[in-house]
Amino acid sequence: MNAAGLLGVILLPQGANFPLYKLIEDEAFAAHGPVDVVVTHAPNNMPYWYVGHRMPFLEPKNLRWSFDPPVTDLEARYSQGETFLALVDIPPPTPEPAGWIRSRCTFVWSTWPRWVLPYNFFQWQNRSHGWELYHCDSPAHG
Repeated sequence: MNAAGLLGVILLPQGANFPLYKLIEDEAFAAHGPVDVVVTHAPNNMPYWYVGHRMPFLEPKNLRWSFDPPVTDLEARYSQGETFLALVDIPPPTPEPAGWIRSRCTFVWSTWPRWVLPYNFFQWQNRSHGWELYHCDSPAHG
């Protein structure tokens, strides 16, 4: 079991957030205006931050951030036909907004394969960091 865990750690990319940043950047550059990004995150975990330092040189300038919105705000945006990206911290610090995002938005990317998430033995996910990226586009918009 230890060998399998070690192999998993060895094979995980060390810059695990850079594929996420590339996906967000692709959305931002393809947009003809601002891109809304909703983030459900742990207190010490922010996108485009590393070891307590912000990385503005990586962050597209047309991103509009919204942090830890309640489900009522998400539902209002969705019912008004807004399109937005959603980032969910793994494990989600606020399960209700994360559950809402996971049930209504389209999964795009995750730091870890999704099949590994149920296997949170010894709470290893609480000591690690990961993100899930979703694209939220209501049926009223399409």
